[in-house]
Amino acid sequence: MEAAIEDLKSQEVPNFSETIKRHGVYRITLIRRFRDRTWIPPTLIYKGEGDLQDT
Repeated sequence: MEAAIEDLKSQEVPNFSETIKRHGVYRITLIRRFRDRTWIPPTLIYKGEGDLQDT
């Protein structure tokens, strides 16, 4: 699973289908774990002015 996540991170546009085939991991698990590790911290919020600002 770790290798699959690193593979996705190295791709300019993450291709889940190819990564799943290459590493033989479960689709839903890979998507959830990848998103969990690439989330935006809750301290960054949208202020409605077109920019993300640190609170």
